[in-house]
Amino acid sequence: PIAKVIIFQAQVQGDQAAPQLWKAIAQAQQYHCDTLILTRGGGSLEDLWAFNNEELARCIANCPTAIVSAVGHEIDFMLTCIQRTYGRSTCVPPR
Repeated sequence: PIAKVIIFQAQVQGDQAAPQLWKAIAQAQQYHCDTLILTRGGGSLEDLWAFNNEELARCIANCPTAIVSAVGHEIDFMLTCIQRTYGRSTCVPPR
């Protein structure tokens, strides 16, 4: 295989999402991953609010592993977008 993929489960919306995401990032450090991908599809601002969490942004900023953040649609901008190592645009459905 070209790469080994490990999935770290976490909620991506709701009150427990941000704490679960930073725990997943910490857990990934134990596996010495080369890259982490933090992603989810679009939604309302409220649905994406976990990615505006300051503690999650600090966790990403302090993570020694490269992080790709692809959250929401291209028009969505979260705190995690500022702290990421790399960012990818997500597609916006045609109108």
